[in-house]
Amino acid sequence: MEAPFLIDALSALAQPHRLRAYALIAASGTEGMSPGALADALGMERNHLIVHLAILVDAGLISRIDHGRTATLTRNEKVSARLSVDIDALLAGGVVPGYRSLSTHSDRHAVGM
Repeated sequence: MEAPFLIDALSALAQPHRLRAYALIAASGTEGMSPGALADALGMERNHLIVHLAILVDAGLISRIDHGRTATLTRNEKVSARLSVDIDALLAGGVVPGYRSLSTHSDRHAVGM
């Protein structure tokens, strides 16, 4: 996974409403869920949810399949699996493709090292 993609995916999940939406969509399995059901589960207005869904779709984390006047939201399994591998590598101190160095001087200074 390229670094810009990893950053986009993590940035999309860094917002609380999007993180909850992603978790609910992931929990719905391969059947997915409708935007209306998701809005109800989150207690959000549908028009506010649309903005968050667009960011998750743009990041590749979820897919939206339109069925005429309805839609189904599902988790992108391949992207989610790769994101999990890259996060594990990052947390273990491994190298994530696309990053030159994860411990530059400015990075250490920013976290108080």
